[in-house]
Parts: sequence; C-alpha cells; structure tokens
Amino acid sequence: DFLEFGEEAEAEQALQILQSDEIREWVIAQYNLYEHYQIKPEGKFAKTKMMKKFAKNVTFRRTEFNSVEISVLDEDPNIAAGMANDIAARLDSVKNRIQKERARGGLKIVEAEYLFLQSQIQLMSDSLDKIRSMGINDYASQSEVINKEYATAVSKGDQRAIKALEEKIGLLSKYGGAYVALTDNLELYRKQLSEIKLKYDQARVDAEQNIPHKMVVNYAYPADRKTYPKRSMIVLGATFATFCMTIFFLIGLENWRRYKLELKNLKQNQA
Repeated sequence: DFLEFGEEAEAEQALQILQSDEIREWVIAQYNLYEHYQIKPEGKFAKTKMMKKFAKNVTFRRTEFNSVEISVLDEDPNIAAGMANDIAARLDSVKNRIQKERARGGLKIVEAEYLFLQSQIQLMSDSLDKIRSMGINDYASQSEVINKEYATAVSKGDQRAIKALEEKIGLLSKYGGAYVALTDNLELYRKQLSEIKLKYDQARVDAEQNIPHKMVVNYAYPADRKTYPKRSMIVLGATFATFCMTIFFLIGLENWRRYKLELKNLKQNQA
C-alpha cells in the first residue's frame, strides 16, 4: 500500500539497506570522504580507518514511531545535511535494484508459463476447429438430437435416414470424446491463463518500474550550532583542568617549603 507507512518490517528493511556496503561506498565516492577526512587511500589500514570514521559520523536508528532517523556529523554543517538527504534519496535506488533482480527472475518463470499456456490453448483451439469442421459443434445436444432422430427412423423403417444417422453417430462416437476433453481442458487452461496473466502483469511492473519506498517526514538541514565539542564543555573542562593544576601546584609548593624548613632545622641541629 503506497499510503501506508510506519510498519516495523519496512523500517527494519530500510535500516538494513542504509547500513549496506553499497550505500556507504556510494557516499564515500560522492563526497570524496577520503580527502575530506584526510585519510590517504593508499595508506595502511585506510579502508578500516574510513569505515570507523564513517560509522562514527553517520548513524541510523529506528524511532519509537517506526520511522528511520539518519544522523550525520561533520565539520561542515552543509555537507552533513547534504549527506543525510542524499543517503535517504539513495535508499529507493538500492531497494529498487535489489527487488528488480529478484523480479526479473520471477518474470522469466511466469512469462515461460504464460507463453506455454498460450501455446497449449492455441493447439487445443486448432484441434477443436478441425473437429467442428467435421460437423461436431456441440456433442451433448447433437448426440441427444441424433439419437432421437435415429430412434424415429428405426421405428418408421426409413433405411435412408437410418444410414445417414448411423454415419453421424459413428462420427460422434469417434470424435465426441476428444471434443468433450478438448472443450473441458480449454476452459480450464483459459481460466489458468487469466490467473497467470495477472501475475505476469504484476511481475513485469515489478521488473520494469521504479517504485518509491520512502516518505520523507523531515529533510536534514545544516545545524546552527556544534554538536561537539560544545563551547560550554570546553570552558568547563578548561576551568576544571586549571583548578586541578592550581591545587597540584599549591600542594607541591607547600611540600617544597616543608622540605626546605626541615632541611634548615636539620642543619641547625647538626651545628
């Protein structure tokens, strides 16, 4: 249903695709992240470093409303917002590619069955046309009428009519069974063809059309303040560090004074 959203299964599928190598490698190439993150591509463990950096800066989570939240951290807020929006847009492309690969395989199977049924129906129709050309158009009604006429001809002793009717009865006996079997099978095959035609049309749509799989609730926008490091935390940390250093300095100074005093007293005692 194109109007439904917030399903748990679809949210989990979206998360799986968003965390795929295909999307990660596409974003890395699209934004030249090796250069942006100052990682030398030919350097040692370059790929590992990139994956760790990407995993740290780009995160996905399922919300309590079964939507998916994409968060991107970067020194440049415009790049962060662009990456988040592009990742969301890329979700449709990747999911359509995955589904099309499966749909094309299913389409081949359904198409083969559809064409086979068509060929069988054509073959049976040709056989029925040949039988009808011999004068058998409706086995049940013709048999009933001919048998009545034959009985009447016999009762009247009309040898000419009896001979003509016997030829028709012989023809019905020879091809009547085939006519009935072909008629019944043709009806069954046409019913099957109608059912598989629906599957064939659906499989062709799945294999050829690009279907939107996401609805964006909120697009990403450049943040107007840093996520980290926050200035207040820097100031607080610097203040705490200064306080600690001052305490250590005062303790050290006091210990030095005590040491000097003890050393002076020791010298006086020795004198």
